[in-house]
Amino acid sequence: MIINLEEVRAKLNHAGNKGDCIEDDFRIFLSKYLPKRVTIHHGEIIDRYDNRSKQMDIVIMNDNHPSLFDSNSPGLFFIEGVAAVGEVKTALTSVELSNIIDNSKGFKQLKAIQPQGALFTTTASEHHYYINPPYFLVAYESQLTLETIYNKILESKEVKMLDAIFLLDRGYLINVGDGQGSFRMVDSNKKQLSGWSLNSSNELAVLVMWLSSVMPYTIGGMPVILPYF
Repeated sequence: MIINLEEVRAKLNHAGNKGDCIEDDFRIFLSKYLPKRVTIHHGEIIDRYDNRSKQMDIVIMNDNHPSLFDSNSPGLFFIEGVAAVGEVKTALTSVELSNIIDNSKGFKQLKAIQPQGALFTTTASEHHYYINPPYFLVAYESQLTLETIYNKILESKEVKMLDAIFLLDRGYLINVGDGQGSFRMVDSNKKQLSGWSLNSSNELAVLVMWLSSVMPYTIGGMPVILPYF
């Protein structure tokens, strides 16, 4: 993926075209490694209260969402059928981080109403993802250190915001809540961590494991699309 980034930079001059290529590349990556019950798209999300998100680079749909859209074009998705959303940046700056935090707060205002008759399993720590699906950021490079981003997040004092940040050249930060969910992190002394935790490893496997652990999975119930009509 890093090699692909360098190739895109060498071939394209327009920043928008570069961003589109990198986003496509990352959606293909996720399609390969996430569970086959989900599909990867991009676009906007709505809920039953007429709330609407900004356009998201990555929209991960569960298998309850109807297949209404061409994967190559932005779509409009129902929050009840969304398993997670994400944004992709080639280089993360302080301004972009602030914008992403604001965008994540807007997305977290959307509320999913789980379909009547649906079955789902989750830990008490991660039940909130069934109402507000996980929101993550991936940046190929970052002008900011993990510690700077960590302090920026703590300064916001916001509960409903993005849930994880993955910097391919620096490491990752994940909000593990009370530390008792299906995805857990420990420190060098094997002590269980809680809240926002950071690690200097840049393995993308952690992103796949985190998403696979926390994405809400609903079985059966009323069709997602029905209440919107």
